[in-house]
Amino acid sequence: MGTGHDAVPLNARLQRAMMRTVFRLPDAIKRRVTGPPIVRDGQTLALDAQLLTTLSARAGVRLVVDDSPEKSRRRSGTR
Repeated sequence: MGTGHDAVPLNARLQRAMMRTVFRLPDAIKRRVTGPPIVRDGQTLALDAQLLTTLSARAGVRLVVDDSPEKSRRRSGTR
C-alpha cells in the first residue's frame, strides 16, 4: 500500500519540506538571509515575498517570464 507520496519524486518532496521549514523561520533570520527591505514607490515588499525572490535568484530560478501567454504555453507544453 502506498504512502500517497509515490507519484511525487523524493527530490521534490525534500525541496517542498525545505521551503516549508525556511518560511517558518523567525523574521529576524529571514531578514538576515534576504538583506535590507526592498522598497518601491513607498511600498515595502513583504518579507516572505522577498525571501522567495532571494532564494529563487540564488537557485537560478526565474520567477518572471517576459513572454506572451502563447509562447509560455508552448514552452511549458500546455495547449
